[in-house]
Amino acid sequence: MVENLPVESFKPEPAREPSCASQGLAPSFSVKAPKAISLFTPDWDRYELVDSGGGRRLERMGEMIVDRPEPKAWWDRSAPDEVWNGADARFDVDSGWRSSSRAGRLAQGSQWELSYGPARFFARLSSNKHLGVFPEQAAMWGWIRDRVSQGGIAQPRVLNLFGYTGIASLVAAHAGAVVTHLDGSKPAVSQGRENIDELGQEHLSIRWIVDDVRAFVARELRRGNSYEGIILDPPSFGRGPRQEVWKSSEQLPALLKECAKLLSEKALFMVATVYSIEASATMVGNLVLDAVGDKGGSIEAGEIAMIPTYGSKPLSVSLVGRWSAVNGGAGSYDR
Repeated sequence: MVENLPVESFKPEPAREPSCASQGLAPSFSVKAPKAISLFTPDWDRYELVDSGGGRRLERMGEMIVDRPEPKAWWDRSAPDEVWNGADARFDVDSGWRSSSRAGRLAQGSQWELSYGPARFFARLSSNKHLGVFPEQAAMWGWIRDRVSQGGIAQPRVLNLFGYTGIASLVAAHAGAVVTHLDGSKPAVSQGRENIDELGQEHLSIRWIVDDVRAFVARELRRGNSYEGIILDPPSFGRGPRQEVWKSSEQLPALLKECAKLLSEKALFMVATVYSIEASATMVGNLVLDAVGDKGGSIEAGEIAMIPTYGSKPLSVSLVGRWSAVNGGAGSYDR
C-alpha cells in the first residue's frame, strides 16, 4: 500500500544545469525561429469561396459556380440548400461532372477564362475535380509578385517546381522574372502553354519543362545554375513522367535543402506549400529553417485559408513556409 504524503512533502528539485553547458558548450540562438502567420486569400474579383462543409466546397470562379469535393471541410454547411443547388457544375467521384440547366451543356474539358492582374488563364473541368487553378494560392501570388518586382534585380531567375498549369509562373513573369516552369504532368504543362499561346502572353519569358523534379534539381546543381527565387507546390503524393514516386513526407526535406543550394548569392525568396494532413505549420517552418536558416532575411510559416461568403468558417487548404531576403522594414534587403 502506497502512503498518501502531504503535498508539502513534494518539493521541486533545483533546476539542473543543461548538459551542453556542463560540457562547456552554449546553445546557439543566431537563427531566428520562423514567424507564425495566417494567410487569407485576398479580395479577388474573379474568385469567391461561397461556402464549405460536409466534405465539399462551393465556389464562384469568374461567372461559374462550382460544387466539388473538399476532404478538409469536415464541418456543417452554412449556406442554405438553395444556394448549393444553384451550382452551374458539380463533381462527384462516381459520376464526374454534371451541369445545371442554366449553365447548358458542360462536360469534362469545358473551360472559361480568368485573370489575376495582368495574368490571364483558363479554368477547366478536369477528370479529377480540379479546375486548372488552385485559387487559394492567390494568397501567395501577390507575395511572389512583390518579391520579383521590388527585389532590385532586373529579370530575376525564378524556378517553379511542381508548377501545375503555371499561374504562379505567369504572375512572376508579368512582374519581370525569367521563369523556368517544371511539372511531371504533361497535360498540366500543356494547359500552361495554352494560357500563353491562346491568351496573348507570348512575350513572357517562361520555359516549360516536363520532368521529374528531383532529377531536374540534381542536373541543375551539376550544371552550376542558380536562381533568385524558387517556388515549390508539391502534392502529398504523386508520380513523375516516368512513374517516379513522390511522397512529401519522405522526400520534401531533402529536396528543400537541394533547392537551397540553387539559390544565387542575390537570392530573393523561396516558398513551399504542403498539403499533407499530418503536417503542421511548425513542421513546415522547421523544414525551411533547415534549408535556408543560414541566409539571413526572414522565415515565416503558417496556413493558407479562404474566408467564405456564408458563415464564419474559414477553409484551411494548405500550409506554407517561406523565406525572403527582406529583413526588417519594407524594401530592406539583407544580402
